[in-house]
Amino acid sequence: MNFLITSGGTREPIDGVRFITNFSSGNTGAFLTDYFRNHGHHVTLLHGKESKLPASQGEAFEFQTFNDLEQLLRKKLSEFQYDVVIHLAAISDYSVNSVEVNGTTFTPDLNQKISSETETITLHLKRNSKLINQLKELSHQSRFILIGFKLTNTKSAPERLSAIQKMALNQDIDFIVHNDLSQVEKDGKHIANIYKNLLSPLHSKKSNAHDSNSKSRGENLGPSLHFAAQAQTKIELAKALDRLLKESL
Repeated sequence: MNFLITSGGTREPIDGVRFITNFSSGNTGAFLTDYFRNHGHHVTLLHGKESKLPASQGEAFEFQTFNDLEQLLRKKLSEFQYDVVIHLAAISDYSVNSVEVNGTTFTPDLNQKISSETETITLHLKRNSKLINQLKELSHQSRFILIGFKLTNTKSAPERLSAIQKMALNQDIDFIVHNDLSQVEKDGKHIANIYKNLLSPLHSKKSNAHDSNSKSRGENLGPSLHFAAQAQTKIELAKALDRLLKESL
């Protein structure tokens, strides 16, 4: 199979040396890239600058900003036919539209550095679109399996479920992998729950059977989700995704 994997975080520049980013390391994306390459699949990796890289050899392209990644996705999805897209890049919800210093407003300049003597810097942010909602439109092919990742940061189970259900409203997403920041441990272990999106065409015809399976587990996931698997390590996650993909193709 042909895979496209996005991994790592974006950087949104404030000036030539400062930027807004997140703590995504790209470790999971690098691991999944190695796993699927080592199992005979072709994997194209789009990775954030300075994020973890796979040990295996293969196609890899670097991005920094939201716009960089959007352009890469547009190019790759229009040029090549993929069977699976695993979208786990941590993309900034906002980019810096302008910077205000001492009453003067200007756009971020990568060739300049704002003086460290400045008392107050005001950033005006603009909201970025959700790239995962555009992936099927960017592709020239009618169908590929799309796996999206959702990270939450709350101890409230209803709030976690609500976030997953909201993501499932995008019928293009076939599988959702969820983990919560509180479940990420320092040794790299973290619990990841994998759900099938019953609103996607891939699973909608089997929704009745899936609903009964969820009820037998004592879960109330609503009409859009079916619990598919749980993993506590990266290798368990890779194996679970591998199994689910084989069952779906």
